[in-house]
Amino acid sequence: EATATHAAVTEAMSRHLWAHFACHGSQSLHAPSLGQLALYNAPLTVSQLKALDLDNPEFAYLSACETHRGGTQVPDETITLASAMQFAGYRHVIAALWPISDSIGAIVAQRFYNQVVRSVNGDITIDARSAAAALRTALAQLIEESQGIPPGYWAAYIHTGP
Repeated sequence: EATATHAAVTEAMSRHLWAHFACHGSQSLHAPSLGQLALYNAPLTVSQLKALDLDNPEFAYLSACETHRGGTQVPDETITLASAMQFAGYRHVIAALWPISDSIGAIVAQRFYNQVVRSVNGDITIDARSAAAALRTALAQLIEESQGIPPGYWAAYIHTGP
């Protein structure tokens, strides 16, 4: 999307409590700080995300490959796009441990949001506190309805946060 520029995305992140990225993601196994989300005109890197000064963000959904994958040089350090989002202030983050399928990613996201988005008297509310349970439910529904789907298609999704 041509409007998903680096400047537009980082500016929007400063105004919103929730962020959803549905784009390409990649991790550098030898230099994890170079992990990135592919935006329209420039990547958004782990280092750039960690440096953001956001005002109390709540939730980030990273529907992109390798967003919770770390490096190989220092295996006990978690330098990932998901951890960078937490450094930026997001309390809850959903990310992927390895490459994910676009079609399965869309299904998981839709089922996840069906669990956390509510309409009360015409007002839309989103409860990030239920993010972990909502992800578990979304994945359980996918597994139940798609008998025989290999775990590699759904097991990559992980929630981090309280």
